[in-house]
Amino acid sequence: MEMMDRSEMQALFAELLVRLDRLEGKAQRPVPERPTHLSRKQAAAYLNVSLKTLDTWAEDGQIRRAKFGSGQRARVLYRRVDLDGFVEAHLELDADGARQIVRTHRRSDAHRHCLK
Repeated sequence: MEMMDRSEMQALFAELLVRLDRLEGKAQRPVPERPTHLSRKQAAAYLNVSLKTLDTWAEDGQIRRAKFGSGQRARVLYRRVDLDGFVEAHLELDADGARQIVRTHRRSDAHRHCLK
C-alpha cells in the first residue's frame, strides 16, 4: 500500500467535505407534503382495497367523497382524514388488547357454501 503525500490527502479531504455538503443539502430539502385529497385510485390503494369495494363503501355512505360532474367522467376525491377516520372506526381490540381491522363485508347466503 502506497503512502499518500500531504497534497493528495488534502485533495481527498476536500472532496470528502464537498460530498458531505451535498449529503447535508439533500437532508435539508423540505419533505414534500402528502396530498390531503386523493383520487379514487389513490384512495383505494391507500386503503388496500379494490375500486369496487371503495365505491360500495362510498355509495353506502360509509366513506365521504366529493364528486365533481356526472357520469363515468366525473372526478371523485376523497379526503385522507376521512379515510383515516373510516379505518379508525373499524378498528377494535382483539383478545390481547391489540387493535385489528374488523371486516365490514357481509357475505351473501349464495356465497357462504364456498366457505365450507
